[in-house]
Parts: sequence; structure tokens; C-alpha cells
Amino acid sequence: PMVSRHFQTAMKRGDYAGAARFVTSPLVNRRWTEDELSQCLANYQAIGVDLVEEVQQQSLDEGVYAGEYCLLSLERSGHFLFLPQYRVVFHPIKLDLLTPNQLSILSLKTQGQASQDFTGQAPLAINPSVQQVRLTIRHQGHQEEVEVPIDYQQFNQGHIPLSLYPV
Repeated sequence: PMVSRHFQTAMKRGDYAGAARFVTSPLVNRRWTEDELSQCLANYQAIGVDLVEEVQQQSLDEGVYAGEYCLLSLERSGHFLFLPQYRVVFHPIKLDLLTPNQLSILSLKTQGQASQDFTGQAPLAINPSVQQVRLTIRHQGHQEEVEVPIDYQQFNQGHIPLSLYPV
């Protein structure tokens, strides 16, 4: 599809504003901004994944992978007249929460995506452009918000552990 070529060309030229026009994720109901795409590239670069290079080497139609984890792929987003439309979708990263027993996590907020309530069933997830999260926690009957940075060095097959244990 044309979207794939346009996205690859924009990435190769360093035109992240142009590339971001084609990017979404399941966690936001809008196109990404140039800043979000740039931050995502920097986060993956920190773990040794040159996403600009990987997009050129791999096929968006089949998905762009780091190891066995699909970082982004091309997905059908609807039709315009009779022609299918596509978008580039960055797959969310799951947070594996490590918490002391006396802490209860109630919700997660990040810049640019909706708040997520934590039920203990489904893992919390973030876009790969996120630098830190704000968790609402309950501790000994008190509720408070805590800012926790995301350590991309801990990235492993689409998961990042997030520890709330005191250091």
C-alpha cells in the first residue's frame, strides 16, 4: 500500500511530522504527533533498536519486529470510496507491575492517552513514546499519585517491569 511507502520515505528523510500523519496506536484515538514519534524512536534507540533502519529493512505489511515482538505494523483502517485505507500502528508495551502487598494500584495516567483503571486482570499498557506514568495508589487507607519513570533498558519482548518497591 501507498501508506507503507510514504511512511518509509518520510522516516528515511527524517521527516517525522510527515511520518506521524500515518501513525496511531490502540491506546489513542487520533494520529500521533511528531514529538510522540520522535520520543518513540529515542526510546527504542536506547535499547539498541534503530527503528528508522528497521522500517527500511523489514516489511510493514508483515510487521516490524525486534526479536519476536512486533513493534509496529500496517493495518487496514477502513475504506475511502472503494479503496481500502491503511495506517501504521505502534503496538503498546505492557507494564509488569511489581508492588509490595500493602499497595493497591487504582489507575494509570500518561500524557496523550486515556486513564486506565487497574483491575488486576489485564495488564496496563503504554505507547512506546511514553517517558513516565502517573499511578494512583492506595497505601494504608490513603490515596496518592506517584510519578514513575519508564526504564526502556528493561524492555523484553513487549514488556517492561515497573517496580514500586523502595530502593
